[in-house]
Amino acid sequence: MVRRNPTKNGKLVPESTPQRRSPRLMSFRFFDLPRELRDMVFDEFWKCTPPMRVYLKGLEFHVRHRDAQDDDSGSSDRHKPISILPPGLRANKQFLAEGLDRIQRKGLWSWVSYQPRFEDVAPLLPLTSARSLEIRVSKSRRDRMGPNGIRANDLCRRLGTMSEKRPGRSSLRVLHISFVEYPWRFAWLSLPRLGTRLDKLEVDAGASSARSYAEFVSSMSKIGNLMVPKKNRHTFEEARGRWRYTVERVRS
Repeated sequence: MVRRNPTKNGKLVPESTPQRRSPRLMSFRFFDLPRELRDMVFDEFWKCTPPMRVYLKGLEFHVRHRDAQDDDSGSSDRHKPISILPPGLRANKQFLAEGLDRIQRKGLWSWVSYQPRFEDVAPLLPLTSARSLEIRVSKSRRDRMGPNGIRANDLCRRLGTMSEKRPGRSSLRVLHISFVEYPWRFAWLSLPRLGTRLDKLEVDAGASSARSYAEFVSSMSKIGNLMVPKKNRHTFEEARGRWRYTVERVRS
């Protein structure tokens, strides 16, 4: 394209093409955001992070965000546990502190196995910070659990002691325990060791005879009233050969 330029004695000269300016980068300081927005960012970060493998006093746990979606395809490595701190938290000390604080508040701890040869001396995620804990009790030999063997009563005692911020005060608020091919009678008396100030208790066990049903409901009712104090709601469900007894605190 050409235009007449009067400064060039009327000669036609090509019109110069204007230079395109790159759009201005919109940068901001992450820690200038309100804490509520930063927590939302950390929530999304943990939802996309594989579970972290944590060893505490010979017990192996997997810690993940409680709202993280399970991958049923089995083809993704995103949900395989990792034994290292996620690289995204290594930006600086404040980022690490706030990220760990968020998973402590929103994390779901799952007891996996008993590994007495492992010991984490100074864990970044102590069990005293756990709000939600799930335990899958399965039978391996006699009344012991796991490849190395640990009694259910000993497990509840260990977990109860490890989750106490101070004697008699546990941080746990939600507890889910599932008995798989393991007699629930061996462990139900030890459950109060895991906390007596819960907001929700959920016990899942294999269905059996009518006599066992009456015993199960009666036992879980007593334990539920002890572990979820004050006003609560009891619910019993039976599906696919499993019993599920739930006790939830009712907030006025």
